[in-house]
Amino acid sequence: MRYALSDGGVIEAGPKLGEGGEGVVFEALDGQRAIKLYHKPLAGPAADKLRAMVSLETLGLGAQAAWPLALIAGPGGAIAGFVMQKAPEPFDIHAVYSPRDRREKLPRADWRFLVHVAANLAAAFHAAHDAGVIIGDVNHGSVRVGKDGRVRLIDCDSYQITQGGKTLRCGVGVDAYTPPELQGVSLADVDRTSDHDAFGLAVLIFQLLFMGRHPFAGAPRVAGAPTDIPAAIAARAYAYAAGGKLLRPPPSAPPIDLVSAELVSLFEQAFAAKGPRPSPLAWHQALMAFAPTLAVCPASPRHQTPSHLNACPWCAFDQAGVDFFPAPMTGGGALDLNRFDPAAFEAAWNRIETAQARIKAVAAQASPCLIIGSGLPSGVSQDLDAAIKAGPPPQTSARLIGWLRRGLAVVTALIALGLVAFVSRDVAVMAIVAGLAAQLLCNALPGASPDAVLKAQDELKRVCNRRWQDLQAIITEADEDDLVARCRQEGKTLIRQIRLLQTQLANAPREVQLKAFLEKFPLQKDSVSGIGQSRITQLASFGIESAGDIDRDVILAVPGFGPQLADRLCTWRDDLKRRFRFNPASAMRPADIRRYERDLRKPLVHFQNELKKSARQAQVQERRLAAVTARLSAHDSAITAAVAAAAVAAINHRAGRLLPVRGA
Repeated sequence: MRYALSDGGVIEAGPKLGEGGEGVVFEALDGQRAIKLYHKPLAGPAADKLRAMVSLETLGLGAQAAWPLALIAGPGGAIAGFVMQKAPEPFDIHAVYSPRDRREKLPRADWRFLVHVAANLAAAFHAAHDAGVIIGDVNHGSVRVGKDGRVRLIDCDSYQITQGGKTLRCGVGVDAYTPPELQGVSLADVDRTSDHDAFGLAVLIFQLLFMGRHPFAGAPRVAGAPTDIPAAIAARAYAYAAGGKLLRPPPSAPPIDLVSAELVSLFEQAFAAKGPRPSPLAWHQALMAFAPTLAVCPASPRHQTPSHLNACPWCAFDQAGVDFFPAPMTGGGALDLNRFDPAAFEAAWNRIETAQARIKAVAAQASPCLIIGSGLPSGVSQDLDAAIKAGPPPQTSARLIGWLRRGLAVVTALIALGLVAFVSRDVAVMAIVAGLAAQLLCNALPGASPDAVLKAQDELKRVCNRRWQDLQAIITEADEDDLVARCRQEGKTLIRQIRLLQTQLANAPREVQLKAFLEKFPLQKDSVSGIGQSRITQLASFGIESAGDIDRDVILAVPGFGPQLADRLCTWRDDLKRRFRFNPASAMRPADIRRYERDLRKPLVHFQNELKKSARQAQVQERRLAAVTARLSAHDSAITAAVAAAAVAAINHRAGRLLPVRGA
């Protein structure tokens, strides 16, 4: 269809490009321009603003904005539509910051690309403000992005401009991108400022850098914290604030320290402070300074690690099962399910448990035992008594000392008696004292000294104490084996998970078709009653973007979503499921199979790692058993030798006594 233009030209409409609440957009047949036709012709202030925009031409924004170029006249002087430069960039910015959409539409985009887009976005805002234009209605659909990262501002007919000293306002906005001071305010009655735009810009930059998460979507820290995004914005409840008291980041959200300290400070200034917000130029400079600090991760060329971090954050997410930047799928990526061998895992753990049981049996010997008056454990004391009874005959020197002492005693007694009878008692006493002194001198002779007995018993006590202390250390190690048991339980859980995924893989053709079907239905304002754009943004911050992501339990974990809203979303998903028809004749493409296998690949690789760890742990436990057994054997040998030495010392001491002990 052909339309007459306000500049005297004619334009012919081609295929439809899209449709919104205000009108329909067509591509012009010249391929260079686009036509927007309103559902209802514009009149009044809105028409005046559009005429003023056309008169201002592009204000130098031709490369960054789809500015109105000419008007299409309607009945009675109204405006039926306008012509603008066609935006060659194919994607809404939402499709770039959303992990799900980006995976499908820009599969090779990485974090460096997102930083690049954020810098270009800041440059476009700076150009608009430099031209005296206030964007006003900043939102998830007001920016288009190209495959090369270039951006273009669209929906320019809603912008706020000033002509002849008169401000032509932007009367619309989206709550999730509206600053706190304008929440709940009639936007048609407000002159917007560049500082208001700066809030929406900061939100879009945050979503680009943090995988679509909204800075004001989080989990409550305290009772009564806001559970929807507009209320959180009004309360300045920035979920990633350093001293945040109301909200914390949602699960699986990238941490704020992912970006440089300068960018963290700019986000705090934009969302938590009450002073002027960072300008687009400040954002552009900070992002351009941050981009060169990104280095390719050695483990994955799809990951970039900022220089201020010690480890790749995206690898950590991968290990946790959140794949923000999946590796491109290639033809050689099929899984080798033969590498999954639960029997090998069980065999390794049987070895571990056998070694642990034997170690614990050794440790059981360290249970407290009765210490008798000698200071020795009762069992060792009994062994000593038995060794004395069954021990070797005393040494000859010990026997000679015994005979010498007894001879001295007889001689002393005879002399003392003679002295009493023939001399005097005093002299007899002196003879007895001399005899006792001789006995004491015999005590000091080597071979039967009581000091040798005490020394041998002290050595025996020392050896027993050392054995006791070593076995106590074994008990402590055995107590720590609960951690090993938990590791085995985790391994068994992993086996169950892999078997479940194998079953799902067998049903993959139907599930892949169903998943692909449901993902064709993104959450939109008209999808479910009571789910507006702010709630859609809230759900996206918790990883729920399409019918394929709907899960009742997951939805109930999102702040502000109760059973009613969860049931509505599940009903919407289930209604879509009923429209699905499985086509068994439709062969799965290799890419579809590999995409489904990706869920299995990580736990399978994890299992292989756990299997290797289990085998190593089995070797560790077996070496530990051998070491413990050798230590115990060495202790027992030392105690046996000490018992034998103490028995010999006791036997010799008894043999050398004045009155020999029976059996000596």
